[in-house]
Amino acid sequence: AHGVRLWTMALDLSIHATAHGKPLDAERDWSQRPIKLEPANLSSLLLAMGLAYNSDGGRNLCAGVMGLLTSAAHAASAEMAGEIGVPPGAAKITTDPLTYVTQCRRAAGNLPNDQLTRAARQCWDQAVSDGERHGFRNLDISVTPSRRDACRILDTEAGGIEPGYALAKFYRPHRGGLTKHMNPQVLSALCTLGYNPIQIEDITRHVLGRGTLKTAPGINHQIMMMAGFDADAVL
Repeated sequence: AHGVRLWTMALDLSIHATAHGKPLDAERDWSQRPIKLEPANLSSLLLAMGLAYNSDGGRNLCAGVMGLLTSAAHAASAEMAGEIGVPPGAAKITTDPLTYVTQCRRAAGNLPNDQLTRAARQCWDQAVSDGERHGFRNLDISVTPSRRDACRILDTEAGGIEPGYALAKFYRPHRGGLTKHMNPQVLSALCTLGYNPIQIEDITRHVLGRGTLKTAPGINHQIMMMAGFDADAVL
């Protein structure tokens, strides 16, 4: 919640540094001050915790994370409104942010009563209390789908709520060549799910390959030598 509060303030400040070529776009950003906080690598968190993507536990965790992110951001937005005021064009906005926040607080009551949800409810209470007194400085505070360019910059294993792109991927190291490595969250998931070291090693080799043709079922060292390759060429 503290991290979200800091990001909300930083993104609100960054609006002053943006510039739009179209006056209508510039006026909209100045009056609504959208920040659009979003989750990244959320599905990798599910994977590391050994939670199935389409399961009750996975959905509850995602709902709790988004609830805490959204509530803490709204609480920070109301806090800023109390300190420096709402934007000059806020009176033109037809959407009532307080109604939305109140509905979200009510919906949070349907989530499991765990530590994450309790923290989100506490932030919602703060957002409702401060919002009633000061209003909110921002609209479009949080969004669910992550932008691909942001995920590339952050080098995330996955985007927002969608599953990871692949269990393994290739990258080019500075020294040249091509290296294949496995999603690091897979190892955490296997440990969490109770696999022993031998099983984890087998799964890792299956995902990444064994790096040799010696015992391959189709083309192996023996078949290559029968085809005319000498030992130096095979090894």
